[in-house]
Amino acid sequence: MENDPKHYPLSTGESGGQRCSLREDTTGVAMTGEIKKVMDKGFGFISGEDHKEYFFHRSGFNGDWDEMKEDVDAREKVYVEFDIEASPKGPRAGNVERLDKK
Repeated sequence: MENDPKHYPLSTGESGGQRCSLREDTTGVAMTGEIKKVMDKGFGFISGEDHKEYFFHRSGFNGDWDEMKEDVDAREKVYVEFDIEASPKGPRAGNVERLDKK
């Protein structure tokens, strides 16, 4: 289990750490979806074509963040393509790119 890519150590102080598992092995899969919510703190959530919700961070968004946020805030549909990446908290979206602004 030590080299299993589905398990990541969580910091728990001196106890040596716990392990968490990804919900599924979807790392590296490209997917499309719709941005559902964008927060002022620089992150948001995408509803993927698999009907799961994926966290994404501003640093993983390719494009004009402020323009995208304004569109989402105005309740416009913003469709994106993204890669699923592994993180200690589970799958997340990375390399997020708008489909309507290519």
